[in-house]
Amino acid sequence: MQTQTETLDKQLKTVMADDLPWAALLKTLNATATSAGVLLTSVAGTLTAVAADGSAIAATTTNSSRVPPGVTTIGTLTLTGTAPDKPSVAAFVVKLGKVKAVANRI
Repeated sequence: MQTQTETLDKQLKTVMADDLPWAALLKTLNATATSAGVLLTSVAGTLTAVAADGSAIAATTTNSSRVPPGVTTIGTLTLTGTAPDKPSVAAFVVKLGKVKAVANRI
């Protein structure tokens, strides 16, 4: 049983190697929003399509020049929420730009 558990653990690590840690990302997004006075009400994610060989299929995006060279995008997040004013939204966008796992492509 122990050998099977170890084998399963190794297989899961391999399968999940490129998985997005959603719980950690959502916690970071909410903390970032809160610190800017913004309340997130919805977070929707779409993953980039993957070809049979495992490579990402190029998708048409706007402002792709905002993604630094060598950075691979794995999908798109759409955030919805409320804020008391435009400066709070601006502060959130600035802070969001500093989140390591998020590329700004407004």
